[in-house]
Amino acid sequence: MNTIRSLLLISFASLVLSGCAVSTKDIKEANNYQMGLAAHLGIAPEQVTVTPGPGVAHVVITGVESATDRERIAADLTTLNKNNPKLDPMRWTFR
Repeated sequence: MNTIRSLLLISFASLVLSGCAVSTKDIKEANNYQMGLAAHLGIAPEQVTVTPGPGVAHVVITGVESATDRERIAADLTTLNKNNPKLDPMRWTFR
C-alpha cells in the first residue's frame, strides 16, 4: 500500500514539474514573439503583448490607431503565419 502511494505521489510530482517546464517554455516563447514582432512590425515592444500558452500565440497590438497601419500589420502577421508553419500560429487583436 505504501509503495502504491509513493508511486502515485511521484507520478503526481513529475506531472506538476513537467507542467512548470512547459509553462516556462511558453513564457520564453511569448517574450521572443514580443521582441521579434515589435522589430518586424516597426512598433515599440511595449505595443505588443503576447499571452503565453501552448499551441497558439495570442497577440494584442496597442497604440495603432490608423486603419492603414492596422491593415499593414494584419497583412504582415498573416504572411508570418503562412511563411513559418513550424512556429505556433498567431491570432491578434488591436486595442
